[in-house]
Amino acid sequence: SLGGVLARSLGRERPDLVRRVVTMASPFRTYERGAEPLAMPSTAIYTRGDGIVDWRTCVDVEGRESVEVPGSHCGLGHNPLAAKIVIERLAQEVSWSR
Repeated sequence: SLGGVLARSLGRERPDLVRRVVTMASPFRTYERGAEPLAMPSTAIYTRGDGIVDWRTCVDVEGRESVEVPGSHCGLGHNPLAAKIVIERLAQEVSWSR
């Protein structure tokens, strides 16, 4: 989850190195108050049954993609549906202007 916060931060600091950000159970909204929107596509994977972080802090409100999956915070790394979403998003072509 903290890795997603770091990935989004890196996307803001070095958009030339990041083509897409995918987070899983990452409470980035807790840390990003007033932050600039990401310049690249992003997907936030979250679960209402998280049990560790408030799922509402893991949902992107910038109009980006947020995907709910069943499971727990620690279980997302082994969740086949979450893995499928990550694989599909990373395989997508990205076209946007920096």
